[in-house]
Formats: sequence, C-alpha cells, structure tokens
Amino acid sequence: MQEQSYIDWINILILALNAFVIYRALIHDKRKDFESKLFELKLEAYRSIHVACSEIQLQLDINSDPFVKIYDYDKSQKGEWEDYCRENILPMVNVGQGCFDSVFKEHGVYIPNSVMDCLQEFCVLATRYIVESVHFDTRILLDKEDRLNEALFNLRQTMRTDLGIDKLDRSLEDRINAKIA
Repeated sequence: MQEQSYIDWINILILALNAFVIYRALIHDKRKDFESKLFELKLEAYRSIHVACSEIQLQLDINSDPFVKIYDYDKSQKGEWEDYCRENILPMVNVGQGCFDSVFKEHGVYIPNSVMDCLQEFCVLATRYIVESVHFDTRILLDKEDRLNEALFNLRQTMRTDLGIDKLDRSLEDRINAKIA
C-alpha cells in the first residue's frame, strides 16, 4: 500500500511539473505575441513618421516653392518679401506642430519619450524655419535647414535604436555568413 502511495505522489509531482511547464510556455507565448504586435505597431508608426517628416523637409527646402522666391527679391524689396511671406509661407506654420499632434494622438501610447522628444525638436525647428523666413535672410534659412536635417537624422537614429535595427542587421549578417560558410 505504501508503495502505491509513493507512486501516487510521484505522479502528482510529475503532473504539477507538467502543469507548471505548460503554464510558463503559455505565458511566454503571450508575451512573445504581445512583443511582436508592439514591434509591428512601432514599425508602422515609425514608417508614417518618417514619411511625414521627409515630406516636411522637402516642403521646407530653401530651393523649393515658396521659399525659392527669396532669390527674386533684393534688400530694397523687404516689404514686398514680407507681403509674399504672409500670403504664401506663413499659412504653412502649422505643418510641424500638426505633424507632432497627429503622431501624438495616433501613436503616443507606445512610442517612447526619446522618439517623441526628437520628433518635437524636429517639429519646433520646422515651425521656426517658417516663422524666421519673414526675416529675409538666406543665412538664417540655410542655418535652420541644416539644423532641420540634423534633427531629422537624429530622429531616424532614435527610431532605429528603439527598434533594435542594428542588432537585427548583425543577427541577419551572422546567419547569412553561417549559411555561406
């Protein structure tokens, strides 16, 4: 009878161990599914942020309309330039802040603060570029454009870091090298 009791206890112990392993596997799978879903959401959000910011950068290029018209005016026509700015450039003032607001509304829950900070810096520089274009100074515009390009580069790098793209690239390279060798 006692031998049967030991066997029963061993069976119970094995059954409990199996239940624990199954439970851990289930929790691990749920966590992995959640991480995959979060990665996909971030990737899509970063894709849309990249497209929106690239469009803003193209819009705010000093060699594109309406900013290229600054070369058509000379210093004596500063008043005419200001009138041109009020009509054609200043209506664009919400381009940067509008981009930030839409990203914050749509993706603000799962995008980390580091990315949102870089995006905000880019959007503030875009707004300042538009506002400061009224000053009729190409040097200011070129300086702001350089800072805007740098902010966009920093934003892209921060998004790559958050997604772990460099680690994924190294891992993929290692797998390719292993298959070749």
